[in-house]
Amino acid sequence: MYLKEKEQELVDLLTQSNTIVSVKEICKKLFISEPTARRYISALHDKGLVLRTHGGAIINYNTSSNKSVPLYFRISSMSEEKNSIAKQASSLIKDGNVIFLDASSSAFHLLPHLKNFHDITVCTNSLKTAVTLGEMNIKTICLGGDVSSYNLSCNGYETIASIKNFYADLLFFSCDALNEQGILSDNSKESSYIRREFIKNSKTRVLLLDASKINKQCWHSLCHLSEIDYCFCDSPLPQSLTQLLKAKK
Repeated sequence: MYLKEKEQELVDLLTQSNTIVSVKEICKKLFISEPTARRYISALHDKGLVLRTHGGAIINYNTSSNKSVPLYFRISSMSEEKNSIAKQASSLIKDGNVIFLDASSSAFHLLPHLKNFHDITVCTNSLKTAVTLGEMNIKTICLGGDVSSYNLSCNGYETIASIKNFYADLLFFSCDALNEQGILSDNSKESSYIRREFIKNSKTRVLLLDASKINKQCWHSLCHLSEIDYCFCDSPLPQSLTQLLKAKK
C-alpha cells in the first residue's frame, strides 16, 4: 500500500504511541496544520490503517490491511530499553520452569536470556518466537489458532482452548497502556482475550512495560495491576501504581 511521506510519519507516530494521539500533538510532532492533520487522518482511516477518535486518532491493529505497521517495527522500536527490561525480568526464571510468552515485542526480547537456563519449556502464541526458540534448541509449544498477518501470532478460540491445557510457573507479557488507576488495556480485543487466559493459568504474572505506555488508556480493558506479581519497566513506576503490585519489587 503506497503512503505519502507524511502519512507514513503519522502511522509511525501512532504506532510508537500505542494510544490515542490528539490532533494538536500530531500537528506539533509532524509540523503540519490542523486541517492537514485531519486530512491525513481521514485518508488513513479510509485505508483502514487508523481509527478516528474525538479530537485525534489511534493506530488500527485489528485490520489485515495494515501493512504499514510491520512486525519488525515493533521489535526494533525501543529495543535497548526492552532488552534492559527483559534482562532484569529474566532473574525470576529458574531451571525447569514452564513459561508463557505472549506475542509482544517486549516478550521477544526475553529470548536471548533464556539460553542461560536448563530444562525450561516455553508456550507461546507467537510464531516468530516459536521458530526462534526452536533454533535455540529450547523446548517449545506453539499454541495454534488463527494466524494474524500483522504480527505472526495465533489468536482465537483454538488458541484459548490450547492455553487451558497448560499451567505455567511464569508468564511474561506486555500491554499497550497502563492508566493512573492501574488498569492495563490493549488496542486489540484478540490480544486481550489471549493475555487474560495466560493470566488465569499462570502462577506468577510478570508485566514487561516500557515507560511510554504509562498513564495511557486503550480500547480494551485487560486486567488490573493488582492481579500482577511483578512489573519491570525502564523507569520507576509512580508509587501509587507500585503499591498495587502483588509482589512489591
